[in-house]
Amino acid sequence: MSDERPAVDGIALRFPSVSVFDQPDTHSRELKLLHQGDPFEVLTDQPASGPDGEFCQVRLADGTVGFVYAPNLAGPVRPPSPEERALTYQPAPLRTGRSATLPFLLNPMAVEEWRLWTPLTVEQCQGVLAAALRPGGVGSGRELAESGWNPSVLGQVTDQGFTLWKRHVYRSWYIATQAYGRFQPAPDGTRVVLRLSMDRLSNVLTLATLAAVAIWWLYSQLPVSLLTLGGLVAVGVFLMGRLLARDEGQYLLTFVAENLRTEERPLPTECTPQ
Repeated sequence: MSDERPAVDGIALRFPSVSVFDQPDTHSRELKLLHQGDPFEVLTDQPASGPDGEFCQVRLADGTVGFVYAPNLAGPVRPPSPEERALTYQPAPLRTGRSATLPFLLNPMAVEEWRLWTPLTVEQCQGVLAAALRPGGVGSGRELAESGWNPSVLGQVTDQGFTLWKRHVYRSWYIATQAYGRFQPAPDGTRVVLRLSMDRLSNVLTLATLAAVAIWWLYSQLPVSLLTLGGLVAVGVFLMGRLLARDEGQYLLTFVAENLRTEERPLPTECTPQ
C-alpha cells in the first residue's frame, strides 16, 4: 500500500508564476519557478506555518516536492477549521415558547426552561455574547449596528453563564422578564441551559407587595371599599406591566439563538440540571 498522501483537487496558481521553496520560508532555497498551466499537486490540506505565513506542500510533474506560499494559490487551500465551521453553522429554528402566554405572565414564580446546544466552544459563546452586549465604539447608529452591538439588550457575561434583559424606556424594570443562562462544555460544542422568568428581585418585591396588600386589607381600619380599591390598583399595575412585557421572553430567546447559533437539544442525563 502506498504511503503517499492524496492530493488536494481544485487548486490553481493565482499569478502567472510562483516560486517553489525547499522549506516553508521565502528565504529558503528556491527549487523551481512554477508557471500557470504547469501540472502540480498539493499534498496536504493543512498548510504549514512559516515565518511569512502559511505554505502548502506541492509536488511537481518531475517529482520535485517543495512549498508554495499559500496566498499565491487559488482554491480550497485548506478545509475550514472547527471554529470556522461553528461560526457558519445554521441551526434548526426554535419553536415558539410560552413566555408570552397568560399563565406565564400572570405567575410571578413562572419559569420557562430551554435546553439548547451550539457548536461554539464556551469561550466563543462568552466572546460572541460580550461583543453583542457592548458598543463597538463611538459613532453613528449604523456603525454601532455593523459592530454587532444590540442596543435593545443589556446584561452581563461570566465564566459560568449570562444574565440578559431588554432595555426599557417607557416603564419600570420591576416587572420585566429576564434570561438566565449557564454554559456546559460538551464534546461537540456547548450546552446552554436558558431560563426565562421575572428577575429575582422582582419576584421578592412582587410577593412582598401582594402580602402587604393582604395584611393591609385584613387589619386596616379603613373602609373595606377603599382597601379593595387599593388592592385592585396594586394588582392592576402588576398585570399591566406583565402584559407589556409579553414579548420580552421570546425576544431574549431569539437574541441568544441568533448570536450563539443554538438549536433545541435535550441534555444528556448526566448534564440535566437539578
